[in-house]
Amino acid sequence: MKQTKTKKARTSIIGSRKKRPVTEMNITSLIDILTILLVFLIKNVSLDTTNLLPSQKMEMPYSIATDELVKEGKVIPIQIYFDEILYGPDLTPIGTPDAFINDDEIRNATLAAMQHDTEQMLYNNPESPRCILIQADMGIPCRYITRVISVAGVAGFNHIYFSTLHKPGEISELRRL
Repeated sequence: MKQTKTKKARTSIIGSRKKRPVTEMNITSLIDILTILLVFLIKNVSLDTTNLLPSQKMEMPYSIATDELVKEGKVIPIQIYFDEILYGPDLTPIGTPDAFINDDEIRNATLAAMQHDTEQMLYNNPESPRCILIQADMGIPCRYITRVISVAGVAGFNHIYFSTLHKPGEISELRRL
């Protein structure tokens, strides 16, 4: 008899539990996880800008440095073409763009010439900015221009300006200037 009472007692305890209706659902942790997931996805989306091409309708500006600035020594020009780079007021050839990037001797010689020019500019007028004007053909890849910028920065040029050289088809006329 004792066994039956304990079984009844157990069943009565289990059967006496009441189900409570759920009135609230805590979604704070769900929102936290979704926020972290969203930030992770936004941060890891890569937009490869090297694959983006300029619009066919985009026209690049055409400009050339005035001779007075170069003659007065206020700016040092460097012209970058597909087949050569010309440096200084007298447009001295320093090599091809590929050689400028790959050959340390050419790059170091150009750096030495640039450092000499910045020292000369400081000697002539210590308060004037040391300016270099990078003139490039419209189709020159950016890696050549970027390397010229880094060398010019190391040489001491604190103002770097850019311009395009010509309209398409006028290469030979501008090189003679």
